[in-house]
Amino acid sequence: QGSLPPGGIELIISKPGGRQYAWNAFILPFLEQRALYESIDFSLPYYHETNLPAAKTPLPVFICPSSPRAVTRLSGALGATDYGGIYGERITGPNNPPKGVMLYDRAINFADIRDGTSFTLAVAEDTEHGAPQWISALNVFDQAYAINAAPAIENDITSRHPGGANGAFCDGSARFLADTMDLEILAAICTRAGGEIISGGL
Repeated sequence: QGSLPPGGIELIISKPGGRQYAWNAFILPFLEQRALYESIDFSLPYYHETNLPAAKTPLPVFICPSSPRAVTRLSGALGATDYGGIYGERITGPNNPPKGVMLYDRAINFADIRDGTSFTLAVAEDTEHGAPQWISALNVFDQAYAINAAPAIENDITSRHPGGANGAFCDGSARFLADTMDLEILAAICTRAGGEIISGGL
């Protein structure tokens, strides 16, 4: 209570540095998917045979209708997602520490979002990511480029919409983020407590 889900968690039994369950899995009960959530054994890897029925479940809520994955709603054999959690930003520096709200192995309290929940991005479209399973914590990223400008190998805010991409903020609002957005503002909304002042709209 009073916090966002972690961007992802890591299991000791997984390979060193391997990421496991994503934020998507932790919000299932709030998406009328409690039965699916309760079918997952979080003590095992998501790709364990026990969890594969859940992992293979396509969920329309995680798919953008304009995405190439809108037909199958799958990524490989697993349920896909077109949305990634915001870990931070690399716009102002390539080695920035994680300053977003979707961190690994840590749930951010709303009280820690000092920039304001309406100015802090939690989740955004990440349509071009090559391995986007909703259950896998690989769908967490730090923004490094302008919207829709990242090379194909990057996990970044991208969509098939002309002019921008959709994002969900920590206050629960969803907004269209123009690909002409000033990079300083884009970097600011990807952090939770940078102290930036954003005047006017996005």
